[in-house]
Amino acid sequence: MKVSLVVSSGAHQGRVIPITIAEFLIGRDPQCHLRPASQAISKQHCGVVVRNGRVFVKDYGSTNGTQVNGELVQSAEVEVENGAAIAVGPLEFTLMVEATVAKADGTPLPGSKEMAALAAVKAASAGSKPGTAPARDTTPNPASKPPVKPVAGQSEEDRIAAMILNMENDDDSSPSGSAVPDGSTVMDMPLPAGATAEGAKDGKADDKPKKAQTREEMSSAANDLLRKYIRRPK
Repeated sequence: MKVSLVVSSGAHQGRVIPITIAEFLIGRDPQCHLRPASQAISKQHCGVVVRNGRVFVKDYGSTNGTQVNGELVQSAEVEVENGAAIAVGPLEFTLMVEATVAKADGTPLPGSKEMAALAAVKAASAGSKPGTAPARDTTPNPASKPPVKPVAGQSEEDRIAAMILNMENDDDSSPSGSAVPDGSTVMDMPLPAGATAEGAKDGKADDKPKKAQTREEMSSAANDLLRKYIRRPK
């Protein structure tokens, strides 16, 4: 809101005095904002007050009072509107009140095409279609093997031996032929019964048929392997 006083008579007729503060003082006192050189005007005569979007004329108990639209106001405050006539001693003013309109934002609102493009960009950045949850990766891990299931009636030593044998089988199935963890010691495994060192070195086995091992022999071999595995340095 813009408020101003326009001189309506005298040598300065048409002069515009802007009101840029909340309380504009008129009087002969040096602290006043408008100081007319007339003895008919008191030191602190009156003021134009702007408060909460409204305009008032307030008389501060002047000797001759203040005329507002032809009515005397003294030691009082009255609300005024645009075009009000104000007389302070020999000076006459017309009040001008202009409502300021906030500037409209010139940025155009996005159309349907722009909104669709924004939705597509958001969906692409999220890596999924709008309204759908991201798909889970159901590809099985080829390196994982099912755990060794306990056999009914199997002793604790046989179960541990079976676990160790299963670990050895994992090492044999590795691409390099044997998987040795960092910091481990490679053990020399005993040759099968009936095989010779030369035959193993040449990759040939003894032509004699091998006798199948009984469960007690397998358990004994597994226990020997278990003891070697426990004694292996960590």
